[in-house]
Amino acid sequence: MSDKRGEKGFLLFELVAGSAVLAVGITLVIQAFSSSARAHAVSRDMAEAVFLMEDKIQELGFKEQRGRLGQEPPEVTGTAGRCVWKYVLVLVPDTNLYLCNLSVARKDSERKDLLTAGSYYNAGVR
Repeated sequence: MSDKRGEKGFLLFELVAGSAVLAVGITLVIQAFSSSARAHAVSRDMAEAVFLMEDKIQELGFKEQRGRLGQEPPEVTGTAGRCVWKYVLVLVPDTNLYLCNLSVARKDSERKDLLTAGSYYNAGVR
């Protein structure tokens, strides 16, 4: 902080070293915010996909209760928010059950996030 002559001030080396430390610190903070924003976006999209999947499972359950499960095409697709969904109903031979395969994915995504679920529903055919 002071040289041999008693003058007060900073040496050029001290200023350069301090600036470098400050630059590294600021860079790390910016990277942390960027990573946090990406993680938040992924979390938000996955939560939306899970809620959509729960909604579709409940919708299929209501159709099962009303006996309307086999009245639509065996493959149904749609979009909701930032997600696309699809379910396929297959009547399982000799069981009086439909096997439903449901998938929910992000549309227009670089990532391949995909949720899938399978469930059996009563066909209502006696």
